[in-house]
Amino acid sequence: MFSKVMLVAVAALAFASNAVAKPAHRARPVTPAEQKQVDDVAAQVQTWAAQMVLWSKPDNDLLLAMERELVEVTSGAARATHFIKHADRTADLTWATEWIAARKATYAELQTRAAQPTQPTPSIPARLATYGKVGRMKSALLKQHGMVTAAITRYAPIHDELLQLVDSAARGDSRAPDQLRRRLVEMNIALLENENATFETGIATSDDNSASTALMKAEQEGNLALIDAYRFILDQKFGSGADLGATAASIRAHAQNIDAAADQMGKAAHKSADKIGFEPAVRKTPLYGIAVAVAENYDESAQVEHGLADIDRGLADAIEHSKGDPFEVLGAVKGSTVLVERRLALGVKRRSLVTG
Repeated sequence: MFSKVMLVAVAALAFASNAVAKPAHRARPVTPAEQKQVDDVAAQVQTWAAQMVLWSKPDNDLLLAMERELVEVTSGAARATHFIKHADRTADLTWATEWIAARKATYAELQTRAAQPTQPTPSIPARLATYGKVGRMKSALLKQHGMVTAAITRYAPIHDELLQLVDSAARGDSRAPDQLRRRLVEMNIALLENENATFETGIATSDDNSASTALMKAEQEGNLALIDAYRFILDQKFGSGADLGATAASIRAHAQNIDAAADQMGKAAHKSADKIGFEPAVRKTPLYGIAVAVAENYDESAQVEHGLADIDRGLADAIEHSKGDPFEVLGAVKGSTVLVERRLALGVKRRSLVTG
């Protein structure tokens, strides 16, 4: 969401500066008084944007912490599925006891953070009060806060269940490995669906052609491809079987949609920067330089999304030709870890561009 803050701020600068740097002024140089007015507006917008990013940072950090905890639980639970092969359970039980205690402590901390009262949002500068996008973005950030805290509450029972299954596996319960594998897949589906619901909130308050909307759509499509893969695993392993060709075709369609969104991403960000840079007075403000840097950042993000689309196409191929354990198809997405980390790093960079 913080990239959306930046894009709304850039558009807001153009809106707020319109009364100062009107098109008619392009026929003559901008006067010092006019330039000062635009500079003042730009400073207000930049300060407000930075305040909004900082306001939303606890939610972004909490969401990331929750996702990392669920990744840790997934990794530990996957390890526990192999305990059934071990004759001596002493080491398994020792590890499980310590690991479960750490996981409970981490999730309790997440719940404490989620229970913290929401701080008041920064006041909207008077010059932006009538700009509709600003109000819609503020509403979206408030709704996102509620969704993050609700997700932590919703996943608590699943989290506890997985820990109990890990304990059972460490104690030699032969049923635990398959139960763990199934619940892990179901948890990942739920997590991806929750993330997509968060994206829907952002998309609903964005311009259809904005870079932030394109990035959210790309991430949504990537999640949908993974959901297809996880449902394939459930059907093949625990159900009546899956349609390999149909699943592969669906994933390839999602990959194509990722490519389309990635192509739109950089173009939209540069168009936004060019739009406000058309006015000489606005072009001289620091916020215009930030807008250009954000556009270049989105160019890099587009390449990341194209890379993830290629990995999804490999996933589709693996499913289409799957003959053994359906879980093996997830080996096709191992390379996505580096790209997802790069995606996160670029997001952090965009936030730093706004906050300085």
